[in-house]
Amino acid sequence: MRKYIIREISAVGILYTAKGEYGNWTFNFDASDTSKEYFVEETKQDDCAMFHQAMCLISGGKYRAEPISDKLKDIIIYIDFSGVFDRSKTIFDSFAVNKAESLLGENGINIDFGFGERKYVAFERSANMSRNNILSFVRSDYYEPLRERMMLGMKIGKCQLAKLYAYNGLMYTSGRRFDDPTLLYDNRIIVIDNPKSIVKDAHIITVKDDGTDAPVRDYTRIEEISDVEVTEFDGEGIVSKEFAYKLDPTSAHHSFQVRLPYIKGVVHEIDFKRLFSS
Repeated sequence: MRKYIIREISAVGILYTAKGEYGNWTFNFDASDTSKEYFVEETKQDDCAMFHQAMCLISGGKYRAEPISDKLKDIIIYIDFSGVFDRSKTIFDSFAVNKAESLLGENGINIDFGFGERKYVAFERSANMSRNNILSFVRSDYYEPLRERMMLGMKIGKCQLAKLYAYNGLMYTSGRRFDDPTLLYDNRIIVIDNPKSIVKDAHIITVKDDGTDAPVRDYTRIEEISDVEVTEFDGEGIVSKEFAYKLDPTSAHHSFQVRLPYIKGVVHEIDFKRLFSS
């Protein structure tokens, strides 16, 4: 698996640099200062779609793959917010939380890695990063072009933010990229409509908002008995034994999780020749 060296910085060290007043903070972190070395760690992260797209921006779409690359460590950084929002930790107080909230705003943070200050702004995170209180920051001059690639040029209007963040975060999921142009083409793909069924008299507990577009809304708990339509095989697919061999020539795996921007699913190996000859 290809790996990238990504710097990880403790948010605690960054918050110490805050200047300003409550609700209006600026941050300037000198990562080249040897007294702050314990706040900065170089980690080796598995390859993922986000790193690939960032490398395409750096190299103009063409770059030579390396087992371990340090070409992104000044473009993308990870910031560890462990303890900042945890009420059981001594660091937790209203000022620390307010500073952290400012850090997540559009002003971001200025960081000097020894080549002058550059601005970094909050970006995306995978589910695993969320569980570990880590958020990625990207250098501001790469923010828009990288986001356009991630969003496939789409403009998103009103939506469920948690769902949007979850799908964007898939770009940070570790994986192996296949550059074989013959791997997928029209006559190799058959799309079958998902069968649907009705679950009768399901016990449903949900909430309904007040119908406004306000950022803060009133929600009412609703409990009811209703029929529910279920899509039975959403995100599931099957592939031939030959195709599975292309994905894993070792034949150690027979199910594969496939990820593209805004697309994810699982495909399972089936020996079609043996199935239809029996």
